[in-house]
Amino acid sequence: DAQRGAVIWQKHLGKDCGVEPPNWGLSGSPVVIGDLIVLNAGPYGTALRKQDGGLAWGGQKGPAGYASAVPYEQQGKSCAVILGHRELFGIVAATGQVLWKQPWTTMHDENIPDQIVAGDNLFVCSGHGTGAALFRIEPDKLVQLWSHKNLQNWLSSSALWKGHVYGVDTGKAKGVTCLDLQTGDVKW
Repeated sequence: DAQRGAVIWQKHLGKDCGVEPPNWGLSGSPVVIGDLIVLNAGPYGTALRKQDGGLAWGGQKGPAGYASAVPYEQQGKSCAVILGHRELFGIVAATGQVLWKQPWTTMHDENIPDQIVAGDNLFVCSGHGTGAALFRIEPDKLVQLWSHKNLQNWLSSSALWKGHVYGVDTGKAKGVTCLDLQTGDVKW
């Protein structure tokens, strides 16, 4: 309760929902989409009902990623993109239906930074030599627009501002890097 701070409901995702946490535990933030709380938990996400914490969909055993779900709209539906254990995937928020999948692997399966959705574009970046990529979101797949290793976020998420992506590179540059979102060109 926001006024009193009293707990209205509480769920243990493992015991109550059957979710198996990844090696370093669940770390993505809960994301409210409509009447659901969408989590990067289980192989293809999990959603709980806001009112009572009941399981709406998901809850399967299997590894998850560490990033938060990122909401977006597709063909008039509220959706979310999730950077899972070894792939990116898009889901319909209301049902958990998987719309598309795209392999995305990192050393130690550390898919940690949150993705960025800008219109029908999806920016993703990971560390450990993986790098960054921009995809166009289509109804049933992602189309890669560019990919390189000039930005490798390991733990922190990038930020998008006025067509540029700013991130902390843990690769070659070892510092803050600015990319042009559309081309992937390093600005500085």
